[in-house]
Amino acid sequence: MSVSEHAVRSRLCETREGSLFRSLGSSAREHRRPDESPAVRDRAGGELQSGEDATADDDALAVAVRAHVSTGHHRISTCRMGPDHEAQAALDGPMQVRGKKRLRVVDSSAFPDQIGGNPNAPVMTMAEKAADMILGRTVPAAEDPRKEAA
Repeated sequence: MSVSEHAVRSRLCETREGSLFRSLGSSAREHRRPDESPAVRDRAGGELQSGEDATADDDALAVAVRAHVSTGHHRISTCRMGPDHEAQAALDGPMQVRGKKRLRVVDSSAFPDQIGGNPNAPVMTMAEKAADMILGRTVPAAEDPRKEAA
């Protein structure tokens, strides 16, 4: 099979009502209205992105928006880990893809839920734990720090 047959199509900006890019394109049209007034048009140097040719319709603006918009969000829980009875869990406890031998996912997509901060440290911790599982290393249980304080 070719690579294109295995391509993953991101649906990050799709909604039940359609493409978020189309909505953003329509919004961009409304934000352009003040720029079209003679007072602004005579002083402004023109549009920096999208370009004046992307004015025909919402579809043309949607194409321009798609070319310039990106997200700052980390992809998390797109291949979540969970117990066997959880239908949405693509990974089991040892982070193996269900139904596939010798295939594991060890990145933020395996997190069962969204986290509240940057995923860098949790991903590194998960990767260390996964490496131990893959290599068959047993890791001692964490000691309770409250016992040392007593």
